[in-house]
Amino acid sequence: MVTKFAPEGYERTLGKIVWAFGYAPNFYSDPIGRNFTYDEIFGDILYGVDTVKAKTKAPKKLEIIEQVITKLHEARAALEAKQDDAGITALADAKELFRSLRSA
Repeated sequence: MVTKFAPEGYERTLGKIVWAFGYAPNFYSDPIGRNFTYDEIFGDILYGVDTVKAKTKAPKKLEIIEQVITKLHEARAALEAKQDDAGITALADAKELFRSLRSA
């Protein structure tokens, strides 16, 4: 599921990953005043990652993007299973991997 808050491009997608990391495991947004579902959060982030992937040609960066996607799926699975520490750790890994695209 993709919402109207879905990011496009590197900076906005990184911002969404950082936001999710900061709010995990309870994805609450103060300005909007509601909790987001895992479908909304991870759907939006994966949409953003896909927008970056579509513009990426370098094999090394594409490999990193695939690692990010894997970590995001791990994070979601762990959070859904109420394994908050593992989910937050996987989100942190995804964040750092995604950040590393700039220097790859």
